[in-house]
Amino acid sequence: GKLRLGVLAGGKSGSSLTYTHTKVRGDVVEWFDGSEPYWENGTDLSLPNYLQKIDTFVSELGQHLAGLEGVLNRSKAMVTCYPGNGARYIKHTDNHCKFGAGDDCNGRRLTTLMYLNSGWKKGDGGELRIFDRDGETIKAEIEPCPGRAVIFWSDFRVPHEVLATHKERFAITTWYFDNSERARALA
Repeated sequence: GKLRLGVLAGGKSGSSLTYTHTKVRGDVVEWFDGSEPYWENGTDLSLPNYLQKIDTFVSELGQHLAGLEGVLNRSKAMVTCYPGNGARYIKHTDNHCKFGAGDDCNGRRLTTLMYLNSGWKKGDGGELRIFDRDGETIKAEIEPCPGRAVIFWSDFRVPHEVLATHKERFAITTWYFDNSERARALA
């Protein structure tokens, strides 16, 4: 009862900066920081524990991977459910700029996903399709198996889509921000 229809950015102005379009994006979502009372179950499977682990991993990854030097913070966790009625998310990128240049930059540098789909099997749908930079060549289709983590660049280097779901598909998504690009985007 906490999730609401996912929105798209790019409305005209004022109160219509975002909009819904279920043929483009059919998920329901909500944003959490892990401090909400229903996450405090004290298990290793809680959202706060997951966020701590993924933050640690991205921090350590940043010591070895060029392009993550300016990553200092992340978004809240977006908990997502595709309801299984053919819902999908068409091909897109999570940041519409090239290496921090351009007016369409939002600061997202790295996207992380964690799948929460117990009992998922082939035919249930909801695979993550990853494209090459050209946006046409399919590089991979990743099954949303429970406990699987996926990490990829948020920008033009990794166009992706969520294929149609035939069973509920759950995931947690976080975005790690390049500090200077995010500051420019917010300004």
